[in-house]
Amino acid sequence: ALEPLRELDRIAARNADDTYFKVLGKLRHGMVLDALGRRDEAVRMYRAVLAMDDRGGSHTRAEQFLSVPYRQSNVLSGS
Repeated sequence: ALEPLRELDRIAARNADDTYFKVLGKLRHGMVLDALGRRDEAVRMYRAVLAMDDRGGSHTRAEQFLSVPYRQSNVLSGS
């Protein structure tokens, strides 16, 4: 599950701009890491998102997942 996200990171790193896909890809990478129980790595991804331009509400989501680890249930319930 992580290899495609790593490849996305490698491709996105070629472009210095914080594009929508680059930022949201990093956010999703953090979410996958959280779902796998790799919290420390997920936190690093969320912090990286906050250091990038805010795209598509990415900062709000990253802050949310820094406070409460991502779980599919907390996204579906809106908490």
